[in-house]
Amino acid sequence: MLDISAKPQVTKRDGSSSDFNESLIYRAIEKAFLAENNLEADAKLPANLQSELDKIVKEVVEAVYPLAEKQQTISVEKIQDVVEMQLMRFGHYKVAKCYILYREDRTKARTLKGTPSESNAREIEVLRADGTKSKIVWEDLKARLDRAIEGKEECSSEGLVDEISRSLFNGIAEEEVEKALVLATRSKIEKEPQYSSVSAHLLLGIIYRHVFELDQQETISDETYRAKFADYIEVGIKHERITPDLRKFDLDTIAAALEPQRDRDFLYIGLQTVFDRYLLHVDGRRIETPQYFWMRVA
Repeated sequence: MLDISAKPQVTKRDGSSSDFNESLIYRAIEKAFLAENNLEADAKLPANLQSELDKIVKEVVEAVYPLAEKQQTISVEKIQDVVEMQLMRFGHYKVAKCYILYREDRTKARTLKGTPSESNAREIEVLRADGTKSKIVWEDLKARLDRAIEGKEECSSEGLVDEISRSLFNGIAEEEVEKALVLATRSKIEKEPQYSSVSAHLLLGIIYRHVFELDQQETISDETYRAKFADYIEVGIKHERITPDLRKFDLDTIAAALEPQRDRDFLYIGLQTVFDRYLLHVDGRRIETPQYFWMRVA
Protein backbone atom coordinates (compact mmCIF):
# COMPACT_ATOMS: atom_id res chain seq x y z
CA MET A 1 0.00 0.00 0.00
CA LEU A 2 1.40 3.39 -1.00
CA ASP A 3 1.90 5.66 2.01
CA ILE A 4 1.07 9.24 1.05
CA SER A 5 0.85 10.55 4.61
CA ALA A 6 4.26 12.21 4.28
CA LYS A 7 4.67 13.96 0.96
CA PRO A 8 8.18 13.94 -0.49
CA GLN A 9 9.97 17.22 -0.99
CA VAL A 10 10.57 18.30 -4.57
CA THR A 11 13.92 19.98 -5.21
CA LYS A 12 13.50 22.81 -7.67
CA ARG A 13 16.09 24.07 -10.14
CA ASP A 14 17.11 26.97 -7.90
CA GLY A 15 17.79 24.65 -4.97
CA SER A 16 14.59 25.46 -3.06
CA SER A 17 12.03 22.79 -2.25
CA SER A 18 8.29 22.32 -1.85
CA ASP A 19 5.79 19.53 -1.19
CA PHE A 20 5.09 17.18 -4.08
CA ASN A 21 1.93 18.43 -5.77
CA GLU A 22 0.03 15.81 -7.76
CA SER A 23 -2.23 18.45 -9.34
CA LEU A 24 0.74 20.05 -11.13
CA ILE A 25 1.58 16.68 -12.70
CA TYR A 26 -2.04 16.19 -13.68
CA ARG A 27 -2.26 19.59 -15.37
CA ALA A 28 1.02 19.21 -17.28
CA ILE A 29 -0.01 15.81 -18.70
CA GLU A 30 -3.50 17.11 -19.44
CA LYS A 31 -1.99 19.98 -21.46
CA ALA A 32 0.04 17.49 -23.49
CA PHE A 33 -3.11 15.45 -24.26
CA LEU A 34 -5.00 18.60 -25.25
CA ALA A 35 -2.16 19.77 -27.50
CA GLU A 36 -1.84 16.41 -29.25
CA ASN A 37 -5.59 16.30 -29.90
CA ASN A 38 -5.76 19.93 -31.09
CA LEU A 39 -8.09 20.92 -28.28
CA GLU A 40 -8.31 24.30 -26.56
CA ALA A 41 -6.39 24.72 -23.31
CA ASP A 42 -9.64 24.91 -21.29
CA ALA A 43 -11.41 22.07 -23.14
CA LYS A 44 -12.48 18.80 -21.51
CA LEU A 45 -10.87 15.59 -22.64
CA PRO A 46 -13.08 12.82 -24.11
CA ALA A 47 -13.97 10.13 -21.58
CA ASN A 48 -11.50 7.58 -22.96
CA LEU A 49 -8.58 10.02 -22.79
CA GLN A 50 -9.66 11.24 -19.36
CA SER A 51 -9.50 7.64 -18.16
CA GLU A 52 -5.99 7.28 -19.62
CA LEU A 53 -4.92 10.54 -17.96
CA ASP A 54 -6.13 9.35 -14.56
CA LYS A 55 -4.29 6.03 -14.92
CA ILE A 56 -1.03 7.69 -15.98
CA VAL A 57 -1.11 10.22 -13.13
CA LYS A 58 -1.74 7.38 -10.67
CA GLU A 59 1.27 5.46 -12.05
CA VAL A 60 3.47 8.57 -11.87
CA VAL A 61 2.53 9.16 -8.22
CA GLU A 62 3.17 5.52 -7.34
CA ALA A 63 6.59 5.74 -9.01
CA VAL A 64 7.60 9.04 -7.42
CA TYR A 65 7.12 8.08 -3.78
CA PRO A 66 9.50 5.08 -3.76
CA LEU A 67 12.11 7.13 -5.65
CA ALA A 68 11.95 9.82 -2.97
CA GLU A 69 11.66 7.40 -0.05
CA LYS A 70 15.32 7.31 1.03
CA GLN A 71 15.78 11.06 1.43
CA GLN A 72 12.18 12.24 1.17
CA THR A 73 13.23 14.38 -1.79
CA ILE A 74 13.19 14.15 -5.57
CA SER A 75 14.25 16.56 -8.30
CA VAL A 76 11.82 18.24 -10.69
CA GLU A 77 13.75 16.73 -13.61
CA LYS A 78 13.37 13.20 -12.26
CA ILE A 79 9.61 13.62 -11.88
CA GLN A 80 9.42 14.84 -15.46
CA ASP A 81 11.43 11.81 -16.59
CA VAL A 82 8.92 9.56 -14.83
CA VAL A 83 6.04 11.30 -16.60
CA GLU A 84 7.64 10.75 -20.01
CA MET A 85 8.35 7.09 -19.33
CA GLN A 86 4.77 6.45 -18.16
CA LEU A 87 3.31 8.17 -21.22
CA MET A 88 5.41 5.93 -23.44
CA ARG A 89 4.60 2.85 -21.38
CA PHE A 90 0.91 3.50 -22.04
CA GLY A 91 1.66 3.91 -25.75
CA HIS A 92 1.09 7.68 -25.92
CA TYR A 93 4.27 8.50 -27.83
CA LYS A 94 2.88 11.60 -29.54
CA VAL A 95 1.59 12.92 -26.24
CA ALA A 96 5.06 12.32 -24.77
CA LYS A 97 6.51 14.45 -27.57
CA CYS A 98 4.06 17.24 -26.73
CA TYR A 99 5.10 16.97 -23.10
CA ILE A 100 8.79 17.22 -24.07
CA LEU A 101 8.05 20.35 -26.11
CA TYR A 102 6.13 21.76 -23.13
CA ARG A 103 9.25 21.22 -20.99
CA GLU A 104 11.37 22.96 -23.58
CA ASP A 105 9.04 25.96 -23.71
CA ARG A 106 9.15 26.26 -19.92
CA THR A 107 12.94 26.11 -20.01
CA LYS A 108 13.08 28.84 -22.65
CA ALA A 109 10.75 31.00 -20.58
CA ARG A 110 13.07 30.65 -17.60
CA THR A 111 16.09 31.43 -19.76
CA LEU A 112 14.50 34.67 -21.02
CA LYS A 113 14.42 35.97 -17.47
CA GLY A 114 18.18 36.48 -17.61
CA THR A 115 20.89 37.07 -20.17
CA PRO A 116 23.40 34.45 -21.32
CA SER A 117 26.29 36.50 -19.98
CA GLU A 118 24.71 36.62 -16.53
CA SER A 119 23.99 32.91 -16.61
CA ASN A 120 27.45 31.76 -17.65
CA ALA A 121 29.07 34.11 -15.16
CA ARG A 122 27.41 32.31 -12.26
CA GLU A 123 29.72 30.43 -9.94
CA ILE A 124 28.13 27.11 -9.08
CA GLU A 125 29.67 24.52 -6.80
CA VAL A 126 29.11 20.87 -7.62
CA LEU A 127 29.10 18.13 -4.99
CA ARG A 128 31.20 15.20 -6.19
CA ALA A 129 30.63 11.55 -5.30
CA ASP A 130 33.58 11.60 -2.85
CA GLY A 131 32.05 14.49 -0.91
CA THR A 132 34.34 17.20 -2.24
CA LYS A 133 33.11 20.30 -4.05
CA SER A 134 34.38 22.05 -7.16
CA LYS A 135 33.19 24.92 -9.31
CA ILE A 136 31.65 24.31 -12.71
CA VAL A 137 33.85 25.39 -15.59
CA TRP A 138 31.36 26.48 -18.24
CA GLU A 139 33.89 26.09 -21.04
CA ASP A 140 34.37 22.43 -20.10
CA LEU A 141 30.61 21.92 -20.14
CA LYS A 142 30.38 23.37 -23.63
CA ALA A 143 33.32 21.22 -24.76
CA ARG A 144 31.45 18.09 -23.63
CA LEU A 145 28.40 19.16 -25.60
CA ASP A 146 30.56 19.90 -28.64
CA ARG A 147 32.08 16.41 -28.48
CA ALA A 148 28.63 14.82 -28.33
CA ILE A 149 27.43 16.95 -31.25
CA GLU A 150 30.54 16.44 -33.41
CA GLY A 151 29.64 15.21 -36.91
CA LYS A 152 25.95 16.10 -36.60
CA GLU A 153 25.56 19.04 -38.94
CA GLU A 154 22.02 19.95 -37.87
CA CYS A 155 22.93 20.22 -34.18
CA SER A 156 24.61 23.04 -32.28
CA SER A 157 25.68 23.70 -28.70
CA GLU A 158 24.82 27.38 -29.15
CA GLY A 159 22.63 28.49 -26.26
CA LEU A 160 22.60 25.06 -24.62
CA VAL A 161 25.06 25.96 -21.85
CA ASP A 162 22.95 28.96 -20.88
CA GLU A 163 19.83 26.81 -20.92
CA ILE A 164 21.51 24.17 -18.74
CA SER A 165 22.85 26.73 -16.29
CA ARG A 166 19.32 27.84 -15.44
CA SER A 167 18.57 24.42 -13.98
CA LEU A 168 21.70 24.24 -11.78
CA PHE A 169 22.22 25.43 -8.22
CA ASN A 170 24.94 25.45 -5.58
CA GLY A 171 25.53 22.03 -4.06
CA ILE A 172 23.99 20.15 -6.99
CA ALA A 173 25.24 16.57 -7.31
CA GLU A 174 27.71 15.84 -10.08
CA GLU A 175 25.40 13.32 -11.71
CA GLU A 176 22.55 15.84 -11.80
CA VAL A 177 24.74 18.08 -13.95
CA GLU A 178 25.24 15.16 -16.34
CA LYS A 179 21.50 14.61 -16.43
CA ALA A 180 20.95 18.30 -17.20
CA LEU A 181 23.07 17.88 -20.33
CA VAL A 182 20.89 14.97 -21.43
CA LEU A 183 17.67 16.86 -20.69
CA ALA A 184 18.75 19.94 -22.62
CA THR A 185 19.59 17.99 -25.78
CA ARG A 186 16.63 15.64 -25.43
CA SER A 187 14.21 18.58 -25.48
CA LYS A 188 15.35 19.34 -29.04
CA ILE A 189 14.74 15.88 -30.52
CA GLU A 190 11.23 16.66 -31.74
CA LYS A 191 12.49 19.54 -33.86
CA GLU A 192 15.77 17.91 -34.96
CA PRO A 193 16.01 14.08 -34.79
CA GLN A 194 19.83 14.14 -34.80
CA TYR A 195 19.70 15.30 -31.19
CA SER A 196 18.53 11.78 -30.32
CA SER A 197 22.07 10.53 -31.01
CA VAL A 198 23.51 13.45 -29.02
CA SER A 199 21.35 12.66 -25.99
CA ALA A 200 22.21 8.97 -26.26
CA HIS A 201 25.94 9.83 -26.37
CA LEU A 202 25.63 11.86 -23.17
CA LEU A 203 23.54 9.18 -21.42
CA LEU A 204 26.08 6.54 -22.42
CA GLY A 205 28.71 8.65 -20.67
CA ILE A 206 26.68 8.39 -17.45
CA ILE A 207 26.42 4.62 -17.84
CA TYR A 208 30.18 4.27 -18.40
CA ARG A 209 30.92 6.42 -15.36
CA HIS A 210 28.72 4.10 -13.28
CA VAL A 211 30.16 0.86 -14.61
CA PHE A 212 33.82 1.77 -14.96
CA GLU A 213 33.90 4.43 -12.21
CA LEU A 214 35.37 7.00 -14.58
CA ASP A 215 35.89 10.69 -14.10
CA GLN A 216 33.58 12.77 -16.31
CA GLN A 217 36.46 13.62 -18.64
CA GLU A 218 37.81 10.07 -18.95
CA THR A 219 37.17 7.63 -21.78
CA ILE A 220 37.59 3.87 -21.98
CA SER A 221 39.27 1.82 -24.68
CA ASP A 222 37.67 -1.23 -26.31
CA GLU A 223 40.40 -3.39 -24.78
CA THR A 224 39.64 -2.21 -21.24
CA TYR A 225 35.89 -2.54 -21.93
CA ARG A 226 36.40 -6.24 -22.72
CA ALA A 227 38.90 -6.78 -19.89
CA LYS A 228 36.38 -5.48 -17.31
CA PHE A 229 33.69 -7.99 -18.30
CA ALA A 230 34.83 -10.65 -15.81
CA ASP A 231 34.98 -8.02 -13.04
CA TYR A 232 31.37 -7.03 -13.82
CA ILE A 233 30.27 -10.67 -13.47
CA GLU A 234 31.94 -10.85 -10.04
CA VAL A 235 30.29 -7.61 -8.89
CA GLY A 236 26.90 -8.95 -9.99
CA ILE A 237 27.45 -12.23 -8.16
CA LYS A 238 28.66 -10.47 -5.01
CA HIS A 239 25.48 -8.38 -4.84
CA GLU A 240 23.24 -11.32 -5.83
CA ARG A 241 22.20 -9.74 -9.11
CA ILE A 242 23.81 -12.47 -11.21
CA THR A 243 23.83 -16.23 -10.72
CA PRO A 244 27.22 -17.76 -9.78
CA ASP A 245 26.60 -20.28 -12.60
CA LEU A 246 27.96 -17.69 -15.04
CA ARG A 247 31.44 -18.40 -13.67
CA LYS A 248 31.24 -21.77 -15.45
CA PHE A 249 31.43 -20.09 -18.87
CA ASP A 250 34.65 -19.18 -20.65
CA LEU A 251 34.46 -15.49 -19.77
CA ASP A 252 37.61 -14.57 -21.70
CA THR A 253 36.17 -15.94 -24.93
CA ILE A 254 32.83 -14.24 -24.28
CA ALA A 255 34.53 -10.91 -23.52
CA ALA A 256 36.58 -11.14 -26.71
CA ALA A 257 33.32 -11.36 -28.70
CA LEU A 258 32.00 -8.06 -27.29
CA GLU A 259 31.59 -5.18 -29.76
CA PRO A 260 31.75 -2.03 -27.58
CA GLN A 261 31.08 0.34 -30.49
CA ARG A 262 27.55 -1.06 -30.75
CA ASP A 263 26.67 0.82 -27.55
CA ARG A 264 26.88 3.92 -29.72
CA ASP A 265 24.26 2.65 -32.16
CA PHE A 266 21.41 3.48 -29.76
CA LEU A 267 19.15 6.46 -30.17
CA TYR A 268 17.98 8.21 -27.03
CA ILE A 269 14.65 6.48 -26.37
CA GLY A 270 16.15 3.03 -26.82
CA LEU A 271 19.09 3.68 -24.52
CA GLN A 272 16.96 5.40 -21.86
CA THR A 273 14.61 2.41 -21.85
CA VAL A 274 17.51 0.00 -21.44
CA PHE A 275 18.96 2.22 -18.68
CA ASP A 276 15.68 2.46 -16.76
CA ARG A 277 14.37 -1.07 -17.15
CA TYR A 278 17.11 -3.56 -17.89
CA LEU A 279 20.63 -2.63 -16.79
CA LEU A 280 21.45 -4.22 -13.44
CA HIS A 281 22.21 -1.77 -10.66
CA VAL A 282 23.42 -1.72 -7.07
CA ASP A 283 22.24 1.16 -4.87
CA GLY A 284 21.27 3.14 -7.97
CA ARG A 285 24.62 2.64 -9.74
CA ARG A 286 24.45 0.69 -13.02
CA ILE A 287 26.94 -2.17 -13.06
CA GLU A 288 26.58 -3.21 -16.70
CA THR A 289 26.81 -1.58 -20.11
CA PRO A 290 24.33 -2.31 -22.91
CA GLN A 291 26.70 -4.87 -24.51
CA TYR A 292 27.33 -6.52 -21.12
CA PHE A 293 23.56 -6.74 -20.69
CA TRP A 294 23.01 -8.33 -24.11
CA MET A 295 25.81 -10.82 -23.52
CA ARG A 296 24.47 -11.74 -20.07
CA VAL A 297 21.03 -12.40 -21.52
CA ALA A 298 22.52 -14.39 -24.42
